[in-house]
Amino acid sequence: MARRSVRLDGRALERLRLARGFARQGDLAEAAGVSASTVSRAETGSTETMSAASAVQLAGALGVALEALVLAADEPEPPDEVADAIANRIVDKLAERLPAIVRAIMAEQAGRPGQRGGSPGARGTASTDESDEARRLRRPAWPAPARLAAAAG
Repeated sequence: MARRSVRLDGRALERLRLARGFARQGDLAEAAGVSASTVSRAETGSTETMSAASAVQLAGALGVALEALVLAADEPEPPDEVADAIANRIVDKLAERLPAIVRAIMAEQAGRPGQRGGSPGARGTASTDESDEARRLRRPAWPAPARLAAAAG
């Protein structure tokens, strides 16, 4: 007899597990009579299918119909190409904004004379000594994230 398998929606499984008060994957696994690794693999999507019997046991422990956990046959998961395209777009946007972020950091550093580095006798004053400037650039006082976002935007 062929083993029947189903494609489980891992995000739905996790949402339902937490909503039903199963804080740990192991708690649900114990209630359903399946292994904790089965629940973990289903939630993380590291397995594409699971046995129909295990899926039925999970649905029963959660008190939902099996359809609440199973991906429809015509509901494909996004292909790797889509995920790669999204990741590439994010990297491209970051690369576009990186020079502005670096400029904002450098401007922030230039606006804080004597904060870090500088000679002992010149604390709080602008240093014209090139080695003091280099020392300040090696140990930056990072600007607040809001300023970075404003500079990048």
